[in-house]
Amino acid sequence: MLNSDELINNFSQENLKHFFRNKLPSFRVSEESYEYLFTNSILSSYADIVKLGEAELENSEEIIVITSRTLKNLTNKSGKKQQYDIAKKILKEENKDAAFFIFYDDDGNFRFSFVKTNYVGTKRTFTTFKRYTYFVSRNLTNKTFKSQIEKADFNRLESIQEAFSVEPLNKEFYQNISEAFYKLIGGKVAEKEYQQTLRLPEGDRKDYQNFAVRLIGRIIFVWFLKKKTSDNGMPLIPKDWLTPERVEKADNYYHDYLEKLFFEILNKPKDERPPFLPEGYETIPFLNGGLFEPQKKDFYDSSPSGFSSHINTLYIPNKWFKELFETLKSFNFTIDESSPDDLEVSIDPEMLGTIFENLLAEIDPETQKSARKATGSYYTPREIVDFMVEQSLVEYLKNRTGLEQKVLTNLFQNTDEPLNLSEKDKNLIIDSLDCITILDPACGSGSFLMGALHKIIAILQKVDTEAKIWKEKQLSKIKNSALREAIKKKSDKSAVDYIRKLGIIQNSLYGVDMQEIAIEIAKLRFFLSLIVDESIEDDTENRGILELPNLEFKLVMANTLIGLKQEKYKQTIDAHIGKIQDFIDELREVKNEYMQSYGEKKEQLKEKFAILQRNIARKAYGKGDYNKKIIQIMDWKPFDNKSVGWFDPKWMF
Repeated sequence: MLNSDELINNFSQENLKHFFRNKLPSFRVSEESYEYLFTNSILSSYADIVKLGEAELENSEEIIVITSRTLKNLTNKSGKKQQYDIAKKILKEENKDAAFFIFYDDDGNFRFSFVKTNYVGTKRTFTTFKRYTYFVSRNLTNKTFKSQIEKADFNRLESIQEAFSVEPLNKEFYQNISEAFYKLIGGKVAEKEYQQTLRLPEGDRKDYQNFAVRLIGRIIFVWFLKKKTSDNGMPLIPKDWLTPERVEKADNYYHDYLEKLFFEILNKPKDERPPFLPEGYETIPFLNGGLFEPQKKDFYDSSPSGFSSHINTLYIPNKWFKELFETLKSFNFTIDESSPDDLEVSIDPEMLGTIFENLLAEIDPETQKSARKATGSYYTPREIVDFMVEQSLVEYLKNRTGLEQKVLTNLFQNTDEPLNLSEKDKNLIIDSLDCITILDPACGSGSFLMGALHKIIAILQKVDTEAKIWKEKQLSKIKNSALREAIKKKSDKSAVDYIRKLGIIQNSLYGVDMQEIAIEIAKLRFFLSLIVDESIEDDTENRGILELPNLEFKLVMANTLIGLKQEKYKQTIDAHIGKIQDFIDELREVKNEYMQSYGEKKEQLKEKFAILQRNIARKAYGKGDYNKKIIQIMDWKPFDNKSVGWFDPKWMF
């Protein structure tokens, strides 16, 4: 009776057979090669692609077991798409209801996938496939894999699907993070009462909540960075920096390590970093993007001495970090975001959004008032977001290109069927996606915008496979010659999806939300999405990592239900457009330049933006003749992380 734990510790074909005999009484060995289905380019990566056996389940459903040994070491990210394509091709050939696919390497790492065929009609015509996956390694805890696989009944497809469901994992992870949150700020969760352990120099309950969510968000972001490694196996963040062992050795872990990591390392280029940084910081790249720029309520003052001025007034116990890292260690993380038809049973970047949206829904211990009710924050399930995005894009493309809905809907299908599109039609679609503008007026943590990003990329992968057309379009929009050359070099080396994502984020996606933390988490997700497809080059400047874009003019804090005040005067700003056109053009240039700026240049552009705001007001209305509208415009400070009570896309975007 071989269980999942023994399979992990002693992986082999024979043990895999024993495992399935144990889980599936009807399982019978039936070995067969599928090499005839694949080209030499595929077979050059796999030693064999064979059927291990098959079984008949309840309701006469048929399932097969396929295995393949990879010729290169298997990682959480390597070969995922190619292996899914292999699975779909075999299932189409076999015409079975479902299959287990196990890809493994010589070190005993394996990807354990369940792929289900979706049929329509009585003739069992397949439409799409859905894959559920565990990545298993002796170097990981594999806690979820063991617990969910062991208790699953493999005789029913529904039970197998439940064993590969990500929902129990997400729920368990959130419960752990929610507990960590309340251990910091104090309060009751899951019938447990916690005393506040976080101490800030000043602030009310809201400041404590925001600080705690911001801290947890940054820690999880950095935890994901640990999972991103170069071809040499070197992670973006040294693996031993975020461990219980490192916490135990530190006098004050937050001030000694995390504060320096956030604000002095990730936030600064190497030549601007101060002395007295922890050993090993040299391999950590500069990221930019405002993510680790200290906010006023972070209570951080950069000091040449290496000591924070708030070292005694901002306190987080080492025990809290140790417990949090123990929790994070017990879960498998993937830096890829799952899609509705390809789910990995591990913690992915979408959890950042789930954490925020669920924390808002918690009961505030002080007021006993539902934060969700107060702020209007609701978490929308991934499947619903996916449907909304797809329908929106189909309608947009139908109106823009004139193509039939059936043709456009086929762009979103997860099959290998040919698109049957002419080059003219493909160019129409690419042009339409190049000039699309998507605004989410209540973006929360960015679920809809991230869904749109992934859907647009999926279309571009089909109509512009090597991104040749897309690259040219994006490079032509970059006016900064140095930046244009840097991105061109990266586009020649990187996975093309990085260039696709960068173009879409910079030119097409916009979000608004009243909640400060919502916008911060949305930025985290955008940044993680870019980091996923970065190519790391250890021997180049900043390890080949491009600075993340600043998104203050892409994701703003505002109330979209209220516009600018109507002017009492007959004169309108449009009537003065001739006087201020030069300022407006300059303002637009400042915004464009700001997106890729950092350091001193970034601060200069912030000041220039504020000056241009004032000049526009004065030139348009004259001294002492400001109306409420122009005062609102002048009071908007996009760099202060504060929400304003109005929204106007013309000025903000």
